[in-house]
Amino acid sequence: MLFGPNAPVKLNLPKKANISGIVSGRLLVTLDEDWILSGSTRFAAGSMISYGLGKWNKDPLRGMPSLVFQPEPRRALSGFPVTKNLLMASPDNVQSKAFIYRYDQGTWRATPIPPPTNENVSLSAASEETDVVLFTVSNYLEPTPLWYFDAASEGLEILRTIPPKFNPFRHVAEQFEATSLDGTRIPYFLVRPKNARFGAEIPTLLNGYGGFHASLLPSCAGTMGRPWPEQGNAYVVANLRSGGEFGPRWHEAAQAATKQRTWDDFIAFAEDLIGRKVTSPRRLGVVGGSQGDLLVGTATTQRRDRFNAAIVQVALFDMFRFTKLGAGSSYIGEYGDPAIPSSAGGSRPTHPIRSLSRARPTQTPSFSLPPRATACMRPTAAARLAALGQPYYCYENIDGGHSAAANLTGYACRLHSNTPMHPGGLWIECG
Repeated sequence: MLFGPNAPVKLNLPKKANISGIVSGRLLVTLDEDWILSGSTRFAAGSMISYGLGKWNKDPLRGMPSLVFQPEPRRALSGFPVTKNLLMASPDNVQSKAFIYRYDQGTWRATPIPPPTNENVSLSAASEETDVVLFTVSNYLEPTPLWYFDAASEGLEILRTIPPKFNPFRHVAEQFEATSLDGTRIPYFLVRPKNARFGAEIPTLLNGYGGFHASLLPSCAGTMGRPWPEQGNAYVVANLRSGGEFGPRWHEAAQAATKQRTWDDFIAFAEDLIGRKVTSPRRLGVVGGSQGDLLVGTATTQRRDRFNAAIVQVALFDMFRFTKLGAGSSYIGEYGDPAIPSSAGGSRPTHPIRSLSRARPTQTPSFSLPPRATACMRPTAAARLAALGQPYYCYENIDGGHSAAANLTGYACRLHSNTPMHPGGLWIECG
């Protein structure tokens, strides 16, 4: 709504739109759904548009927007702090680049910001009164630097870098793609020792999330680098559908009735890693938290022959009753309503631990069950695993919240616990 001199005026915008700032006298708006403004004027979900405030203020219902950014199949809008100009980070196949957008004679023109590396650019702080912005540039191996950039002079310098936690020069980070069940190509990153020999069954930890439009972008693996990759092991980050790596459509491709696609993608990564001879089922473990717990539980239930261990960080499992537990009803948009089977991923909801009852214990991965999504899910899962005679480790942290830690010490301990693998296949959570 625009507050006019006499009464509020409803803006000519779709329901799923966000006002994002003002630059060069133009109002910036991001769209979370496709919008047909007229027969010839259409904007895709994930676009940014702008309105000139001068003429638009006089007649908001007739103002015509101009396009600032339009997504592509593998390119999406990420951060966009507002300075005197517009600065924007845009992931291109999960590797970000940063641009300055300037409005000139009716058109927005983009100029790239040239940092020495472009794995993941995160624009973190800006001032609307100047052209100064701070941003970080991250990859999986090197310490993350904080950069200072002045768009007016295009001056660029490093202010500070986090200290190294392990030796990155012994490792390599590679990007591959796996083919999911419906033929869609899904990217993932593999971090491994340079001297690792394929076919030698490298112990591998597969990490994923795949939900709520959240992205897993390259970031320094400092806290897990020393206890896992530096010991000769591999680490994989999965960019699943229902995440936000490629914008709203990537998220919507695996929601509610189509949520099975997220699980299919995760299983496809396991198949691809095994097919490339990076690892084998007996050396492949999986880890996830919150939505990632449901991902881990479902994948290891549907294809228990592909995984040997699982870390469930905050135990989200019960998809039969989640709408009645805590804030679970707010997840209906992501998972569908279990009371309406056609909206909830097919004929019935998913409950990984209950499904384990159909498996012989020797076929089922070992589980670690740390805290917490809803408190009752973790002991329920532990009881089911105990009844099956399945080895597991359950840590009850009564002080931790959804991040599974009450303070920085506990959080660091939890991060380190993601990595060690017991020779028998038991993943251990640090207590």
